[in-house]
Amino acid sequence: MRAVAAASPVVSRPGGVRSGRLRSRVVAARAREERTDALGGQDYILSQASGVREELFKGSILGVDADVATGDLRARGEIKQFGDIKDHASYHIPDRFLDRFATHIAKNLLIDGGANLGSVPLILCVWGGKGCGKSFNLELCCKRLGVFPVVVSAGELEDPTAGEPGAMLRRRYLTAGKHMSASGAPTCVIVNDVDAGVGRFKDDKATVNNQIAQATLMNLCDEPNRVSVGGEWRSDDRAHCPRVPIVVTANDPSVLYAPLTRNGRTDLWMWEPTRGEITKMVHDALDGAPGYGGESDALELVNAFPSQPLDFFGAVRSRCADDAVRRFIARVGLENLGATLCGHRGREGGDPGWSASTLTGMDASLRSLLEAGAEIAREQQNVMDVALSREYVAN
Repeated sequence: MRAVAAASPVVSRPGGVRSGRLRSRVVAARAREERTDALGGQDYILSQASGVREELFKGSILGVDADVATGDLRARGEIKQFGDIKDHASYHIPDRFLDRFATHIAKNLLIDGGANLGSVPLILCVWGGKGCGKSFNLELCCKRLGVFPVVVSAGELEDPTAGEPGAMLRRRYLTAGKHMSASGAPTCVIVNDVDAGVGRFKDDKATVNNQIAQATLMNLCDEPNRVSVGGEWRSDDRAHCPRVPIVVTANDPSVLYAPLTRNGRTDLWMWEPTRGEITKMVHDALDGAPGYGGESDALELVNAFPSQPLDFFGAVRSRCADDAVRRFIARVGLENLGATLCGHRGREGGDPGWSASTLTGMDASLRSLLEAGAEIAREQQNVMDVALSREYVAN
């Protein structure tokens, strides 16, 4: 590596070079003192703030402020805007679900405003079987009520660094609180599949992060207006923030740490939609699809597969589009498929005027829906019947 010093040119008077080096060291020391990031200015790349120009290691755009140096550009939890839900009014939200969510949000914000409602749990745990619409209905409720959530996934509840998931939960909570204060709009924190992230299953080993994540949620329940923003639990490291309701989803909350789910901290609510509620949700999802015959078709479809959850019927709708996709592939040709699909996004060889929204030919008639449902159910049964893992790990 080239060593390009920031010292002044060599002069004829004695000690000139030495004085130049001394000035360079002073500049570097001052730069380290001014850095307030987690590395404390001691990292090699950060030490280049002395004025050394070495693009090979620093780059020519961000320089010493590159992500590798400070971490300032790494992903943060942000307010979810639900841009992927184009028209929430076209989806049916079961009244029971909307009522439970709205009541939880209102109770927490009312008690934060001084209402005497007794002990109000900060966390609402919506639990139930897989694919029954817990997370999706939560998003629909948020958009319908104008609630802006900060979303946490189960995968973020573990990290190579001990304590990071707990710190992440506090940061997300504070982000939601600051947004509520700045915008005047209600916010919440949603943790999806919390039992998959921190639950204890047979023969599992608990990690430090499992314990810290659940302990952090417990502490938020106990002190929802005082959240630590530092590495230590000291009074001067705590920030006052609005009370932010938390909603978590789970399949089995019994695998969570019992003190977290006790009364007063967590409100446990099992969501198991009735056949009528599923029919209405399926009808709204299919409404407007080519060939769909109305709510009577949705009722017959649901009755044909009485043991299937809500996500099964979403897969049925998607499967009905397969024939239209095959005709599209045959029309453009396999050799042109990549250019057609990706070229319209600015890549070479594509038609900039082409849009995927022009794809037509989907058949959502009752006959097609029943055939797609039977095919998906047959594949589900094959997985259960064949169970190759029994043969592969027999010993």
